[in-house]
Amino acid sequence: MHAALFLLYLGAIRWVMARPLPLPDAGRIVIAAAAIFRLILLPSHPSLSDDIWRSLWEGRLHWEGINPYAHPPDDPGLVALRDEVHARVNHRDLPAIYPPVAQWAMALGAAAGRSAPAMKAVFAIADLGLILALMSLLRRRGLPPERALVYAWSPLAVVEVAGSGHNDPLAIAFLLLSTATMIGNRPYVSTTALALAGLSKLFPWALVPLFARQAKRALAVMPLLALACYLPYAGAGAGLYRSTIIYAESWRSNDSLFGLLVSVVQATGLSPVLTSWMSAHGMENLYGQPHMLARLAAAALLAGFMGLLLRCQARGTMPLEKGIFLFTAGALVLLPTLHPWYVLWALPWMALHPSPAWLALSGLVPLAYTGSWWAPWVEYLPFYGLLAAGVVARRRRGAPVLE
Repeated sequence: MHAALFLLYLGAIRWVMARPLPLPDAGRIVIAAAAIFRLILLPSHPSLSDDIWRSLWEGRLHWEGINPYAHPPDDPGLVALRDEVHARVNHRDLPAIYPPVAQWAMALGAAAGRSAPAMKAVFAIADLGLILALMSLLRRRGLPPERALVYAWSPLAVVEVAGSGHNDPLAIAFLLLSTATMIGNRPYVSTTALALAGLSKLFPWALVPLFARQAKRALAVMPLLALACYLPYAGAGAGLYRSTIIYAESWRSNDSLFGLLVSVVQATGLSPVLTSWMSAHGMENLYGQPHMLARLAAAALLAGFMGLLLRCQARGTMPLEKGIFLFTAGALVLLPTLHPWYVLWALPWMALHPSPAWLALSGLVPLAYTGSWWAPWVEYLPFYGLLAAGVVARRRRGAPVLE
């Protein structure tokens, strides 16, 4: 079923990219169809992921007056609240990981009925907001708004948000709004939206350097807004970042280039040396993981890539949205964990800068749910093959690889 829907989706993309839909209300048709697709899946059981149960649990804690960063689900003090939702929550020994704006969205979802469809509805509405923000960005760049169907009609987006209830569209919508308003020369609105994106998911904070050149003094809005949003949870202390650190240092799933970095580290024999050194300096609890050197190498590569993108931006050859897309793509391939819904972060930008490789990955990445040894090979071989073909084609045309 997924394969058939994906082929129909590819046909729609090919039609719209070749020429705009010959209809006066094409943009409205795109978003109306997107709303119908999501409405169909709202009542379905979230069978692919259990993240939504944590969203419901943490949303409920807000209404109980309990700080979700201070109390993991298995906290003995919360025994009276344990119910069917609690039994389905993942990583019950860890407190909340998502930032405050995401927490407030979860609280809204819990208030709407404390059921999976109610929570999914909140994030599906955010998803429709994302599509509208993408249409606004397309108009800013003089492109037909119906190209937003690259995201709006994506089977991956529909299933991961309306089907599984992932909250990523909240952050992505703010990021797209930030991009559109920065292009429209509204830096204070842009940095406010960018801060809200980073307060929904942490990744947008890594994109701040790409906005800095235009934002200038407006960047001061961001730390002030972050402080105001985190202040109500300050009583959690280290609980504010405990789960984030554990995720960053130890989780690994469905990776690609990160696996290559791990192999290089193991081949050089540096990992045990690094672990011993960190243990000797009292850092074994924080960074003493076998693959930490690979994680540090991935971070260094991303920092260098950001520097390269900033050079292109300074020369005036790198549009803001292209820089965001490229850095996001680099982060996704270097991550130790690439859940299928993470690819949603790359999808909207393809409405402006089409990429056969990322489009193919959006169709293949659900294979990760099978847990089969062969799934990464089927996902990533076509992906990297198409990336390489794109680089070769650009070089033959004499075009820069990145710009």
